[in-house]
Amino acid sequence: MMEEKYNILIVDDDEKMLCRWEGILLDPSRNIIKAYSGHEAMRMLVSRHVHLVITDIDMPVKNGPQMNGLELIKHIRSKAKFNNISIIFTTDDHDSLEDIVHGLEDGAIDYLIEPLHPAITKAKVATHQNLFEKRRLLRLEREKTEQLLRNILPEHTIDELKVEGRTTARHYNQATVMFTDFVNFTVSSEHREPKLVVEQLNYYFSYFDDVISEYYLEKIKTIGDAYMAAGGVPIRNKFNPIFCCLAALKLRDFVAKELHNEATAPWEVRIGINTGPLVAGVVGKMKYQYDIWGDTVNTASRLEGASVPGKINISKSTYELIKDYFDCEYRGDLEIKSKGHIDMYFLNHILLEYAEIDNSSEPNQKFLEILQEH
Repeated sequence: MMEEKYNILIVDDDEKMLCRWEGILLDPSRNIIKAYSGHEAMRMLVSRHVHLVITDIDMPVKNGPQMNGLELIKHIRSKAKFNNISIIFTTDDHDSLEDIVHGLEDGAIDYLIEPLHPAITKAKVATHQNLFEKRRLLRLEREKTEQLLRNILPEHTIDELKVEGRTTARHYNQATVMFTDFVNFTVSSEHREPKLVVEQLNYYFSYFDDVISEYYLEKIKTIGDAYMAAGGVPIRNKFNPIFCCLAALKLRDFVAKELHNEATAPWEVRIGINTGPLVAGVVGKMKYQYDIWGDTVNTASRLEGASVPGKINISKSTYELIKDYFDCEYRGDLEIKSKGHIDMYFLNHILLEYAEIDNSSEPNQKFLEILQEH
């Protein structure tokens, strides 16, 4: 059963012929629309969703400007928005072979010879209707595939792969990288069914996905219980450190709220954020994955590891870019593995003048107006 009816526009100045068409093509899966001239047909095409046009190739018009079947075919094909409409024309002994060739060359896909043979007419129209249905199903499958691709790769990367067959890695002078990790995940998971662990991870990460999308971040990947996202890639924006911090606050609060959920075995989260230059793109030719590289990424990962449960640990480079809008707590010049000593700060909340009265992690209208400039 088809999800939409097949709309057929019959164009003929002869009322009897229109009724004959309606009798031959009547079917529950179709809507039959009638027009008495080419100009009336064009008006209907604008206002109605039509799949197939059937027109007399040499249709005289008694009143108004002349537009026979050939001219109607040309008019339809001249409009890009009508490209998906199929056209069949009818011909009889009075029409020349040259007219038939012109009709096909001008964009018709088939023709029928008058007087109409009901069985042949039904079969031809049914064939084109079936082709339409197959194209519709193919389009739906293509849309599903496109959506899957968009869930894996950024849109500009998909477009580049389609056109070029490869992608070019890009350098970004300022991007912000965020890592999250659940505390004691491995230990707590050892005594639970793997299915339940995966379901809980999916619950958290699905929320994370919604939040990073809200704040214009790009999900890079998950590795076990670790979640990695970045702001300012692949679409550059000057407020990416702020957006990343807003997202981190929302993630922290969500996980903290879940600690009171007695129906699950909740986890605490550590978050690390760093801002700086990096390279982003796709490498290899199988199982494409958009990824980011550089010291900025490595430092963000180390900052997450140096954080504490329920806290957001940010670097000095991020702090300097967000300090006018957020309350932060200096932790000191601390040593982290492979990076030596670096200044760290805990990101606590939005400054009160930029936060909602009842939620210091939620930006108020004043803050949102500033961010709209991105």
